[in-house]
Amino acid sequence: MAPAVAHASAPSKQNLADAKRFARSYWEDERGRFTDCPTVRLRVVRAHSNYMGFVDPISAPCTINLNRNAGWSDHGQRDSWWQVCATVTHEWGHLPGVDARHNTNPESVMARTVELNTYSSWWPWFPACRYDGDDEDGDDLPDW
Repeated sequence: MAPAVAHASAPSKQNLADAKRFARSYWEDERGRFTDCPTVRLRVVRAHSNYMGFVDPISAPCTINLNRNAGWSDHGQRDSWWQVCATVTHEWGHLPGVDARHNTNPESVMARTVELNTYSSWWPWFPACRYDGDDEDGDDLPDW
């Protein structure tokens, strides 16, 4: 029997638009870090790596690329929204004009691998990706 093959997928347009808005807010409003980009573009591309996303500062310096082959649900461990938003926020940190490098701090969205974030206090609900009113019962977890 052939092994199961993950089907390539793309985040919804709504998730992409919201993730872009949340990432901009995280870096600009909360961190005071602005890009030199007049606009930031999100693209979903096929990449032959295990990266969730990447920025190519040479050929497309103001574009965040999300890997269509990443499979945006992680076997049910995370909702695609959280994965998309945290990835876009991480990649936004690499845009020109924002001095953010990979690190080994699991609390940082700029951790060098997403696996480090699984040890953070916020995992899997990155605080910058929270919608107003998504915790009506006050338990510090999204209610949806």
